[in-house]
Amino acid sequence: MGVSDLQEFSDAYRPVFNVVCPTVCAIGIIANCLNVLVLTRKGMASPTNTLLVSLALADGFSMASLLTFSITSHFLDGSHRGSLIAIRISLYSTILTVLVHSIAIWLAVVLAMFRALIVYFPFRASSLCTISKVNVVSLVISMLLLLIAVPNAAVYKIEKVHVTYSNDDEELRYFINVRSNSLWNTNLILQAVAIKLLPCLMLLLLNLLLIRGIYYSQRHHEQLAASNGQTSGSGSVSTSSTSMLVAVVTLSILTETPQGIILFWYGLDHNVAEIYSSLGDFVDTLTIINSSINFLLYCSMSSKFRTTFATLFKKCIGLSPTVLSVNHDMGATQ
Repeated sequence: MGVSDLQEFSDAYRPVFNVVCPTVCAIGIIANCLNVLVLTRKGMASPTNTLLVSLALADGFSMASLLTFSITSHFLDGSHRGSLIAIRISLYSTILTVLVHSIAIWLAVVLAMFRALIVYFPFRASSLCTISKVNVVSLVISMLLLLIAVPNAAVYKIEKVHVTYSNDDEELRYFINVRSNSLWNTNLILQAVAIKLLPCLMLLLLNLLLIRGIYYSQRHHEQLAASNGQTSGSGSVSTSSTSMLVAVVTLSILTETPQGIILFWYGLDHNVAEIYSSLGDFVDTLTIINSSINFLLYCSMSSKFRTTFATLFKKCIGLSPTVLSVNHDMGATQ
């Protein structure tokens, strides 16, 4: 597929993206709010769930910021699109989206690291993986990524230009420009490595460790069941929780790695600018879907999450909650 084909794809996909982006962002905001509501209920407190709450907050803010950018970029008419307020909203929402999304990626790394500790060092996990330590790590990551986001904010500037129309009318319009090409290139490479490639590499390695842990845990469970003359069940609570996390991490890897490669490539060679811009809307679609889908994963893979959500939903609509027995726990090994 050549550059011209990519451009044709981009032009054809743009109207679809203009509908898909705000729609999925709105759904994602609601889904992440539900994640926070469920995971903060009584009985759901655990280090893993605390990290999942932070992840949901980061994804929710990312969706809200991207929704703001989408509305400003695609739904304002021509008379307002180049106004100072519209340009400022577009710039600030873009910077905020990059920041909170990078926080979400690194929180996924911490989540995988904590889960690996639980899988491989179960007896030390209670002291290594506590809610207070989770909160400290989340705060430290947010502060470090805030520092990394400074160059991304500093590379842009707002400029103005006088536009003259055919009837000799003049209008003052604003646009976003970069301060220097060298700063732009450096920032692209920094963003590609720090918030895409490095965390994705760590997620890949941790994911392999978690999959290995699931395999050996299931084998151990089957051996115990066989020695007791029982049929092997669905596995332990820890294995179920780890499997859910593997699914979350795998989606992040598949979504973020191609973006990191393209971003890094663009920072080294501006000849791929057309490829970068042509795939922008499609890549953004993958990102927002990835940030919105966790609620469905939690519901499908955690019976306790489903039960807590059902109870909360029944309370909201005024029904008496039904007490259900729960056999699986999300993050119960802490």
